[in-house]
Amino acid sequence: MFYTELSHRVVGRFLYYYATCFQFDQYSTNTALPSMAQEDLANIYMAAPGPSEQAHIAAFLDHETARIDALVAEQHRLIELLKEKRQAVISHAVTKGLDPDVPMKDSGVEWLGEVPAHWDVVRIKNVSSFLTSGPRGWSDFINDEGEDIFLQSGDLGNHLNILFDKAKRITTPQGAEGVRTRLQNNDVVVCITGANTGRVAVINEVKERAYVNQHLGLIRPHASLCCSRFLGYSLASIGGQTYFNVEQYGLKEGLSLTNLAEAPTTLPSLTEQSEIAQQIDTQLNHLDGLSTDAEVAIKLLQERRSALISAAVTGKIDVRGWQPPADSALATGEATQMEAV
Repeated sequence: MFYTELSHRVVGRFLYYYATCFQFDQYSTNTALPSMAQEDLANIYMAAPGPSEQAHIAAFLDHETARIDALVAEQHRLIELLKEKRQAVISHAVTKGLDPDVPMKDSGVEWLGEVPAHWDVVRIKNVSSFLTSGPRGWSDFINDEGEDIFLQSGDLGNHLNILFDKAKRITTPQGAEGVRTRLQNNDVVVCITGANTGRVAVINEVKERAYVNQHLGLIRPHASLCCSRFLGYSLASIGGQTYFNVEQYGLKEGLSLTNLAEAPTTLPSLTEQSEIAQQIDTQLNHLDGLSTDAEVAIKLLQERRSALISAAVTGKIDVRGWQPPADSALATGEATQMEAV
């Protein structure tokens, strides 16, 4: 074994860091994932300093990678907080409105709480002209040369969006099913079965013929009563998701069309709905921008981590003069162990 042969002159932590620099993909042969045979691993040549300097490099990398990992963890926590803030923004806007001084009333729905006194609380069926789910058996018509789009539950994004570019194509069969399940502008789509149950999307614009499959519910709001984007946010809010979870409680899996039809939603005036939806869009765009910045920071930190390890174990940077900060563990017991190697 590679490690056994070198164990008398290679420090384990140094070897660990050195191994993270191996280009496994260069050894892959007809495999989907990067891999390396044991023989390839055993035949790798490595240039290494003496054990004492190896231990010093490993100590340096322990300290520096820990600092980078802590920064990465902070960015991950920020992303989670931004997700929570995102949900809070949606939920507050669709249940409390934009005026903090407006008189309130009990909505009569536990998970909606108080709502503005001039709002109505209605069921989806009261503001929809059409509600259906996709056809069964159409998976047989999926093919790469299909002229139309066939939406499935995995094509619903996390931001009320549809991932049209990843959706499958279909050669649509003739008949009433095609008419019934074809999407139109401003439709609202809800996943009703599977792992994504309760996920919501709003169809802003249909650029190609598109249809939903049997795992999706299609809601077509009355344009004179309901702004589809407001309705989408209402269903995606904490209140909407709580309703969906309650309906699935116990052994039941998924939602029925009756569950969708009976889902409660607040109903301000059409003008106020549009204003609320626009305000939510603005705030979420800002939060999404912060999330993107955090994801970029994570990527840069991870690249910095890899580059630092590679530079240290290959001697491209000289860390012999490095000393651990006085308040670190390496400055006490661990430093003594390092010097004794």
